[in-house]
Amino acid sequence: MWGIRRSRRWLICGALGVLTLVIGCLIVAATAEGNKRDFAIITTQVADEGVLVEEDYAACRMEIDLHGQRVDAGTSCNTSSSFPAGTKVSVVRDPEDSERRLAVSPGQDWHEATSDDIWFGIIASSVIALLVVWIGYHILLHPDRPESPLDQQPADPAAGAPEHQPNAAASAALDRFGKSWESRKEAAGKGWINFVDMDVRIRGTILGALVIVVTGAFMVLGAGMNADLAHDETLAKTQPIVNTTLIDFGGKGMNPVVRFGTQAVELDYGLRWEIFRNIGETVPVVEDPHIAERLIPAELADSRGLLGTVLDNVPMIILWIAVVGFLGWMLIPRELAAVGEAFDVFLRRGRPKPRH
Repeated sequence: MWGIRRSRRWLICGALGVLTLVIGCLIVAATAEGNKRDFAIITTQVADEGVLVEEDYAACRMEIDLHGQRVDAGTSCNTSSSFPAGTKVSVVRDPEDSERRLAVSPGQDWHEATSDDIWFGIIASSVIALLVVWIGYHILLHPDRPESPLDQQPADPAAGAPEHQPNAAASAALDRFGKSWESRKEAAGKGWINFVDMDVRIRGTILGALVIVVTGAFMVLGAGMNADLAHDETLAKTQPIVNTTLIDFGGKGMNPVVRFGTQAVELDYGLRWEIFRNIGETVPVVEDPHIAERLIPAELADSRGLLGTVLDNVPMIILWIAVVGFLGWMLIPRELAAVGEAFDVFLRRGRPKPRH
């Protein structure tokens, strides 16, 4: 292990951290998708009544007597209550797996993953990745470093006891730190030049791998940012539609206002093609079953197509382009410069040459 160059060991530590972060983000995405699917099952399938026989210690599984048949049902694992045997339990069956059942009641808290849940998972994954890098540093790198500068300088018995100089140790430490910092900067610069001179196929492969990682991370972030929107789209598809009347287009920082019953209520989203709407026009909406007077336009259930998806994610797309561009500038700068020169020659083709 210690025969590996220190720079390569740093690369190992960084790769372990990136791999841990990617795995964590994939787990977060899979968990969010699973929560979304389970929530859709318990809200759309018909429930059946049974009697609780036994509940496991973690309250994540129930054994239920369902019309004389013993079956297992998964719970939301989000309840702090424990239920005794004999409790009436409502269960639904997974339409894609006849053997899988989910407990709807009592005391279950099924819900889709919110943006807060996803951000918490991403932050936790980042902390774990940093912890992995820190552990790798202490295993692969830290043992190389002497615990004290005195360890490298054996004492000379003939020299006698050194005189006490309180500031000498501090100044020597600062000098060593300055020299070490400058040497590290110089080594990093030489290492980067050597890397840029490496075969473009190797750098291109690294760039491709990083682009895949960045794209996956941005997809997870995009899913987190659009989790609430996806929940509201589900409500728009499943809740009963109520016709309201448009009474105000709203203004800066405000959404359109409609007459809902006898009250004026601001919509939770703006209306599409709002400039073509008229005051007094009928606006179909759905009401959030969990929040009173929270109105969602029914048009949210309609697909917006590719253009609408792009417009909804413009900030994330711009940030993705910036990150990928920075990676390309760092990994293949000469090749990008050559492409830019070729493009410039193509644009200048046919133009009159300047006179001298």
